[in-house]
Amino acid sequence: MQEDALFTCLIEAQIADEAFVQVYWARAIHMGDAIEKMLAAARRNGLTNPEVREADPYDIENLECEVYPGPNADVFFATTRYSFPPEPTFIFPTGIVPSCVENEEADDVHDIQAGYQRAKDESGLIEIGVNVGNADLLPVYEHLLRLHEGYETFWFLFHDHWDNAENQIYENPALNTAEAIIEYLRAHQHDAVRNGFVTLTAYLKEGATNLNISDNKRIVILTYSDSIADAFEAALKSSGFPHDEALVSFDRRIFHWHYRTSESLGRSDLVEYLITSGFKPWEG
Repeated sequence: MQEDALFTCLIEAQIADEAFVQVYWARAIHMGDAIEKMLAAARRNGLTNPEVREADPYDIENLECEVYPGPNADVFFATTRYSFPPEPTFIFPTGIVPSCVENEEADDVHDIQAGYQRAKDESGLIEIGVNVGNADLLPVYEHLLRLHEGYETFWFLFHDHWDNAENQIYENPALNTAEAIIEYLRAHQHDAVRNGFVTLTAYLKEGATNLNISDNKRIVILTYSDSIADAFEAALKSSGFPHDEALVSFDRRIFHWHYRTSESLGRSDLVEYLITSGFKPWEG
């Protein structure tokens, strides 16, 4: 049986007109399980809407501050909180979290905001990348899915950073309508939308269009069709997403971690489940 590892995270919360951050630690099998333990402890400490701002694996030998109830506990936290004036913050989608370690050559993670950018390469491939907050990720994806009634297929891409395995794609051609895909995602959020180790793709034959929720938990549209790209962009604008060509995202070398929730399946179990529920290895 896999032994628990130690993780730390910086939790941000607001009480009335005060905002503050506080460091927590937890022992768990994987980071997602640890994050849930730390958030649960924060709620027990009276925080109604705690959010994880940073997280990392942790070596207990580096502990220098005073903690409660103690460093041998399953979950413990720093006795000191650091306050600051409240301000709007971008809530990262479940499955992705910044590292406490900063990349001096990358953008500032604090500059990540909701919005989209659009670009076109020399081959004519258009990419629209969208930053969406946690609560809006699936609703916005559903809204974009409904712009087209039918799709060719739907697939999971398992990334090689999950268990250090190779990239694998499993597709289900029976998930070929917007409503069928939406129904599936709503029923399997922990293994799909909230899983930071997979990219989800609805494929539209026209324009070889990929409508993705990436492993960085962004909506990423890839298409060779200007008209399809224009329709997606119009839908984003009408939903209140600003256009920003300098949009900061996890795709731009910000150190981060991918994780899955405690209610999700491990990689091999998810592969087995997908195969038994109509998915098959991609043969393209």
